[in-house]
Amino acid sequence: DASPMNDHETLQRAQKAKSLLEDRGLNDAFEGVRQALLLKFEQCPVRDVEGQHEIKLMLKLLTDVKANLLSWIDSGKVIESRNSMLERAKKGINAFRS
Repeated sequence: DASPMNDHETLQRAQKAKSLLEDRGLNDAFEGVRQALLLKFEQCPVRDVEGQHEIKLMLKLLTDVKANLLSWIDSGKVIESRNSMLERAKKGINAFRS
């Protein structure tokens, strides 16, 4: 049972996820695995329902990994947006006080 991350940790994870998703080597690896699984699926006999199901699960897991990375990036964007709004609000309050 992991403890919740603070904003700094969430932003760090978001930046790392963004960096990973921008990495050509990682994207090539994802696409290579995806293409290999699609080829296996095409070659799988129609009667091998269990084999087809296994391949479909592997494709889903590959998609889920990318979706998790994208989710981490989105979490970072939410925090950045909130922090930006807080900064603007502070500037507005300080301007009002002057």
